[in-house]
Amino acid sequence: MIDILRKKEVLSLVDSIEYELNGIVRKRLVNNEHMAMVLFSFDEGQVLAPHSAPGDALVIALDGRAIVSIDNEEFNIEKCESIVLPAGSLHSVKAVEKYKMLIIISK
Repeated sequence: MIDILRKKEVLSLVDSIEYELNGIVRKRLVNNEHMAMVLFSFDEGQVLAPHSAPGDALVIALDGRAIVSIDNEEFNIEKCESIVLPAGSLHSVKAVEKYKMLIIISK
């Protein structure tokens, strides 16, 4: 269930999460046995440390630009672009400028 967002209402995901000075903000939309959906905002220069996920994950860039590292290979991603993180891969995110993303993780 998606309980944190209003139902039957057009919304802007990019406006559903704010930036925090020198920080990373997480807003969990869904977390169940099948999937997780999390909104993130990064202030410029902030880094999400290398980690892995149990299932494939789809990253959807909502605003700004970032470098996504997957198993030591770097990819530039910007607003309206997406990339799939393979299950078990070691990945990280570094905001080149203020950056917002939605990540959908299959479990």
